[in-house]
Amino acid sequence: MRIRLILDDQVLIATLVDGAAVDDLVGLLPLTLTLRDFNGTEKIADLPSALSARGAPDGVRPFAGDITYYAPWGNLAIFYRDFRHSPGLIRLGKLDGGIDALAERRGDFPMIMELKWEQTDGEPSRASLAGPEHRADGGFGGADSDESSQQRDRGRNPRPGRTAPGRTRGSP
Repeated sequence: MRIRLILDDQVLIATLVDGAAVDDLVGLLPLTLTLRDFNGTEKIADLPSALSARGAPDGVRPFAGDITYYAPWGNLAIFYRDFRHSPGLIRLGKLDGGIDALAERRGDFPMIMELKWEQTDGEPSRASLAGPEHRADGGFGGADSDESSQQRDRGRNPRPGRTAPGRTRGSP
């Protein structure tokens, strides 16, 4: 599964791993988060609710580009430098590229995290859904675009504050 991280006019793509924490994160999407630098190594943001640590290792050694969840603090951490093994850190995925765009950001800044819609057989193309609002970078008109609304209507991308079909908020 892939997600899109939108930083103003830049769009970064990431690939998520399988796991209970990722399932919980996907259930929260789309999210608008405020990222800030931590320790000159990672950008962190508070999440609206805790993610499950069920089935996760006791910790991981993060590398540049890793998207992680730090369970003791309940925050998202995107590493732009390698770091040492950290107990309580759960790997959620990895940026497919563009780590420099994230590392160069200074101060607090907003980021939208949303599912990256993948076309399957029998579904309309992204371009046909987006119409004139389709951006050259492959993105759409933002978190409230027609594309995001259509995804929510199909149950793929629940609105903030709602859970995915068949899930309850905070369930493991």
